[in-house]
Amino acid sequence: MSEENTVIAKNVGMMIAKYRKQAGLSQAKVAESLDLSIDAISRIERGNIVPNVPRLFEFAELFGCEPADFLNRSHRLQDQSRQFDELLSQLNTKDRAKLLTLVEAMIEWKKDK
Repeated sequence: MSEENTVIAKNVGMMIAKYRKQAGLSQAKVAESLDLSIDAISRIERGNIVPNVPRLFEFAELFGCEPADFLNRSHRLQDQSRQFDELLSQLNTKDRAKLLTLVEAMIEWKKDK
């Protein structure tokens, strides 16, 4: 597995584990529900293997989320990004540029601390 694929596998596994825990399910219960072994669930969550797309849909249905949620390392960051996009869309081009400059300055300031 390439380094990039390894990172993807680890992120997908981490998100599946996160949603499983939020759903209050054990690895054994997930394995039973999806007709997999507990070892397979463990390997998926550790990022040793990546489930195929149909399997991602099965996980999503079980956990009550979207399959794409497993591909995002930080669901909170994604939510904040969407909220930020919605707020930005309310500004004109000139004000968006000013805000971008401000955010860049904040990041540089934070790096210096």
